[in-house]
Amino acid sequence: MTEQRNQENQASEQEDKIHQFHQLAGKVFIDAEYKFLYEWNINQDEEEIEILINYPETFSPKSIQVELNKELSGIRISLPDQIPIVCGQLMDSVTSYSTTQTKTCLTVSLQKAEPGVWPYLNRDIHPISKSIDPKSAFELSQEMMRYQEQESKNTGLRLMLESANCGFLPAMRLFVSLFITNEHFEKEAFEMLVRGADYYNDPDMILKYGIILTGNEELRPNSLQYFERAANMGVVVARSYVGQIISPLTDISFLVKDAEAAADIFEKVLLVDPNEPIACHELAKLLYNGVGVPINEKRAEDLQKRAVAKDENIPPLIKYSPEKLEEIRATMKARSEKNHQVNETKNDEGENSGIKLVDVVATASVIAVVSAGAFALYNFFTRRK
Repeated sequence: MTEQRNQENQASEQEDKIHQFHQLAGKVFIDAEYKFLYEWNINQDEEEIEILINYPETFSPKSIQVELNKELSGIRISLPDQIPIVCGQLMDSVTSYSTTQTKTCLTVSLQKAEPGVWPYLNRDIHPISKSIDPKSAFELSQEMMRYQEQESKNTGLRLMLESANCGFLPAMRLFVSLFITNEHFEKEAFEMLVRGADYYNDPDMILKYGIILTGNEELRPNSLQYFERAANMGVVVARSYVGQIISPLTDISFLVKDAEAAADIFEKVLLVDPNEPIACHELAKLLYNGVGVPINEKRAEDLQKRAVAKDENIPPLIKYSPEKLEEIRATMKARSEKNHQVNETKNDEGENSGIKLVDVVATASVIAVVSAGAFALYNFFTRRK
């Protein structure tokens, strides 16, 4: 009994250490308003290392506090009541520090006690607060996960998860990409993806969330608003996914199918990125078969070559039979007429209850049928596996 109790106490102490290792003052996660502060950079030479904290001109750095302990071995840079921006035990001691600021950058310069190049800014938790900032935790996690020992890999994974849970976007992106299909971490990864898309407004995770929503027929309309958000933030491929959804030559089921509108979207994508593989391939399919656009086999083959050059997994072009093309055009016409009828029907609140093609083409978004939290959506997907 005593031995069992000791084992339980040791396990509890270990969990406390893990929690304490990344116990950050104030908030549990990074405030979206200040997310840009946490992706700081360093410049260094043998004698000095600089911490560069960039921010927009609209941000005032006056409230940022810079503190070093007496031994000049631990550093903390923070905003009041926020997770520390920089916090930990430095790679080595320093002799002094100074700060300078411009309209867009705060620079903290540290004079090294011993000359040399540091692989990282921080090597451990802060000697007093016993905490570490999200970026330093993420950097250490990457280093530890390179080791062969399983214990080091596990510690690295815990650090990455802690950094991601704090809202450090590079850690969140990596965790989602690694574990969104892992049965042990799928729930956490999905909730993290939703937080990254909806709270942090991160374009990469907005796009990924849109792609996941596309995989479920009932939630597919929701994906369009995420693709539009990503496109407006500079993610060109997001519009290609919208074109895929409404193209009649894809297997994606959707109420609105319009070849001309899809071709127009692909053409606009190619004006920005002439070699974007999805737009190249999907437009090539339409041109090759003359669906929604005049047939142009030469251009279709050129677009297909460009698509394959960027992505060798692009499928080959298919020449549809006249009967199949007739069926496709008939289906497009029937769906268009049905959607027109739905758009003429008012719901109980007097609002339009259909999906207007003009909304899809002009803004590449539609109003979602229902809204749901991350956990509800997670359950929705897992029930249909």
